[in-house]
Amino acid sequence: MSLFRDKNFVTAALGHMMVDSLNGTRAIILTFLSIPLGLTNTLLGLYTTLYVVAGALAQPVFGYLADRVGLRRVVAGGILWMAAFFTLGVMVQGRIALLFLVFASMGSGAFHAAGTAQATMAGRNTLDGRETLSASLFFVFGQTGYFMGPIIGGMLLNRWEPVSLASMALVAAITGLWATFYRSPAVAVAPPAVGVKIPVSSYPWFFILSLALTAGFQSWTQQNVTTFLPKYLFELGQSPAQYGLLSALFMAGSALGNLLGGSLADRYGRWKVIFIALASGAIPLFILANLGNSAWLFLFILLAGLGNGSAYSAVVVIAQRLMPGGIALASGLALAFIFSSGSLGALVSGSIADQIGIAPIFTLSAMISLAGGLLALGLREKKPAPRPAAKAEFASSHD
Repeated sequence: MSLFRDKNFVTAALGHMMVDSLNGTRAIILTFLSIPLGLTNTLLGLYTTLYVVAGALAQPVFGYLADRVGLRRVVAGGILWMAAFFTLGVMVQGRIALLFLVFASMGSGAFHAAGTAQATMAGRNTLDGRETLSASLFFVFGQTGYFMGPIIGGMLLNRWEPVSLASMALVAAITGLWATFYRSPAVAVAPPAVGVKIPVSSYPWFFILSLALTAGFQSWTQQNVTTFLPKYLFELGQSPAQYGLLSALFMAGSALGNLLGGSLADRYGRWKVIFIALASGAIPLFILANLGNSAWLFLFILLAGLGNGSAYSAVVVIAQRLMPGGIALASGLALAFIFSSGSLGALVSGSIADQIGIAPIFTLSAMISLAGGLLALGLREKKPAPRPAAKAEFASSHD
């Protein structure tokens, strides 16, 4: 509970929930606007890709900036940026509204790069170095936002016009302003201990390649499930209420896995958790491809989310440790790669599904997840020297 008394973590976590609640409304906004704007399925896919890519490309740029001007400023600025452009996107008419939504995604990218770094630093300081657990809790708040956003946004759209969604942006803006002033006090900065920083070059090339492939395969697997599970269940004859519930169950399993994986990774080793999570997570995915319409879907969808989510925070923290002197830039680069690779992977899977059907996509996802787990065997990390000045580093990185 000490982590939730840390003001820097609290602002980052609540900001994550608000930012991703807005991100979570993207699909329903585009669906709602598709008829009045005459958007084809191809255009819907194009704007979705632009939204994801814009946010991904913004992350390393703002991560680099956050390492120089302070994490807190970019965290607050990213929330306010997204709230402002999201408001424009739901208030103006015509296709320019879609452009404003893409710009809003760039604010999300700015927040994610700095917010992930801020949450990780909080774990190093407040939880005696348990940074993976801290990062996993931060990601759970974001997943909660993704769960709540479509529900709240859908109810608002069902009763009023899209302009009503500006109320969600207003709450996000208030959170951003609050993050500007609510922070832990700074302490004196001590010089870093000898041997603390581990340069990227000290890691062999196969370590970095294994990490990139593991991260990409984890994200590709997740995007396959979130993208194609609803349609797969629809083809099995389920109603929107049924496949909506089961889709949410995958996200619930992923959130639970994030907490479990984050706690175990700090204790037993990140590479071990990633290996076990992705390798075991391949089993329920393979079963899903062959199960058909059954009550067992509830169990295996939950287990699929549990396995995939357990690896996520450990992958991000390993990427951050490649560049300990620029943690926000490392966070931005890692998340940009993860989001982009997952989006491109789902695009490839969609093309395959058009040729052979959706069910085999889950078999493919099982193979991808297993491959990611096996690649994690090459992710044994080098351990840095003790960090006696952790609190000083933590404070200076936030101001």
